[in-house]
Amino acid sequence: HAVGYRPERFSSACRSARRRFAEVTARRALACAWFVTACCLSAGAAADEPIRLGYLTEEPGPAMAELLADILAPLGDVQLRPYADVARFYRDLSTGALQLGLAEEPEQSIDDVFWIAAIYPSVLHVVASETQPANDLKQILATDGLDTGPPGGVAERLAQALQQQYQIEQPAGPAAPAARPQLENAPAYFIFGGLLPIDARRRLHNYRLVSLGASDDPTAQTVANAIALRYPQFRPFVLPPDLYPELSRSAVQTVSITTLLLVNAKVSNQLAYAIAETVQQHAGRFTKLYPLAQQTRDSSDINIVPMHPGARSYMNRHEPSFLERHTDVIALGVSVLAIVGSGLV
Repeated sequence: HAVGYRPERFSSACRSARRRFAEVTARRALACAWFVTACCLSAGAAADEPIRLGYLTEEPGPAMAELLADILAPLGDVQLRPYADVARFYRDLSTGALQLGLAEEPEQSIDDVFWIAAIYPSVLHVVASETQPANDLKQILATDGLDTGPPGGVAERLAQALQQQYQIEQPAGPAAPAARPQLENAPAYFIFGGLLPIDARRRLHNYRLVSLGASDDPTAQTVANAIALRYPQFRPFVLPPDLYPELSRSAVQTVSITTLLLVNAKVSNQLAYAIAETVQQHAGRFTKLYPLAQQTRDSSDINIVPMHPGARSYMNRHEPSFLERHTDVIALGVSVLAIVGSGLV
């Protein structure tokens, strides 16, 4: 009473505060409900849109794309779009004309493009005619008429980089290489892809695989290792003995690059999570179709293109949550607040 304390006024103030708190809480709850409803409606609308999946036409790209379309069918209407023009493929993926893309890991980041899953290794095949004296990579790269696959593709870009490194004047390849997928007539081939088809190997009966063996670089035991050291998206790879009995009966040292399932940035976290989960659940089907897929590179080494946040959430799904990681600190904070609150009462 000496300081003007009135119990009835204090009780009235408490009731008013509780009422205001209840009103604010109700408004926030309503806003959250509207937000969740909008997200659900948006996700439902997105699910009705077709999922456009682009792929490059080099093997085993077409077969793998068809398998992906079958695997992802429960998530939406997957429409396949083949590309022979690498630049156009990345342009459409970056602008959102494609939601998904199947291609080798780029050597630099691309605007609005992420990756969801590592699918299979695309292996470098260095093949030379028996009539050619070339026995090592430098001689192959200097071969007049060297076929490096589709213009702008990973093989052409790597060949040009190595030719500059070896100070080789770049030879003029055969005309329109993108129009010649049948592997014939060139004196040598420097191409990435999956397993060479049987019919193509039969046409190459006078050719041999060239191994990327001993290197002049003392820090790298083989040419394959030297390439991997200089260009991080590549890694050494060994083609097993008798994989291509028509071309080599011994193991062949080469390099590979990981083929990724790429995604446009506009794809939602929920859909990216579902795609990553579905692909992982069907990993055995990729290996069955393409046995070398079991040697796919560890995804932790893929850092040129960022992983989509939704796919990362799937990859980290077994890690403890924020609350689980900080349970002790949170419990201590609650205890301190309780003690302080009891002291004020």
